[in-house]
Amino acid sequence: MCDNYFHRCKKVIPVHEFQLIGVTCLHMAAKIEEYQPQHIKSYAESTNDTVTTEQIIEMEIKVCETLGWNFDNQITFFDWATWFMQRWDDYVDESLSYLKQQFQLKFFEVQSTKEATQKFFTLMNFVDILALSYEGRAFCPRMLVACAMYLVIGGKDIMCAFQLEYAEMYHAFLRQLPIPHANDPAAQQALPEGIQFYNQIIEPFFVNEFGYYLQDLIEPLKFAIKFFVLNIEDNKLPPQGLIDHCSQILAGQLEIALSKPLELVGARLKKKEFSEAEVFENVSEFFSF
Repeated sequence: MCDNYFHRCKKVIPVHEFQLIGVTCLHMAAKIEEYQPQHIKSYAESTNDTVTTEQIIEMEIKVCETLGWNFDNQITFFDWATWFMQRWDDYVDESLSYLKQQFQLKFFEVQSTKEATQKFFTLMNFVDILALSYEGRAFCPRMLVACAMYLVIGGKDIMCAFQLEYAEMYHAFLRQLPIPHANDPAAQQALPEGIQFYNQIIEPFFVNEFGYYLQDLIEPLKFAIKFFVLNIEDNKLPPQGLIDHCSQILAGQLEIALSKPLELVGARLKKKEFSEAEVFENVSEFFSF
């Protein structure tokens, strides 16, 4: 919403207004997305009261007028993920009903269960981290959501095709991606039968709903899989100690820290066994995928 406003605004925006615009758009986005959005006072307080509720209301009107009161194009990662999870559930009913006895395939059940809620939050946690990554802007949101769905549906909570914990996927797929290149039939045959079967049943879904063949997801999958080393299932954020350490090293640039997961060396980081130079050396090696 902020980007849309900046692109449509026909005047030079003073630097001192950036905070007001940002907190106003955050307040507006929360009213669109959240079931129980925070009171407007909490947004003013988040600025250490440098912005008042009256200023937020006034700026909200300006933003609405600039956007032409049209919010239909404010499609977020949450919108894409929720839509495609619903479409996946429809695909399960239409084409994969024979697997329902063996797997709990759906994200949404008529009667919500702990397992279904867990699958939803696990996927959304990974999607949220991908959305926070600056480097992720190289890929369209739909493509990153497709990658997250491919990894979670094939993961331990749904089809168990990979037979791996989420945090183990990166190292396993570093050796062999679950989606081989089209011109490498030997790699296709070398895949475990469970992954071959999984690819066969999920590709029609991606083609019909996303417009992607599995081959189209190879490069974004290499990017997305790095974030699965972060232990963020069970609706948890990345470990606070990991974020704090990254923040110190990267001079408080939290977005960069989140875009460069360091769980590979997390245990030793917590014990302060790495110098800053060694951390960057490991990060460089980690990201030469």
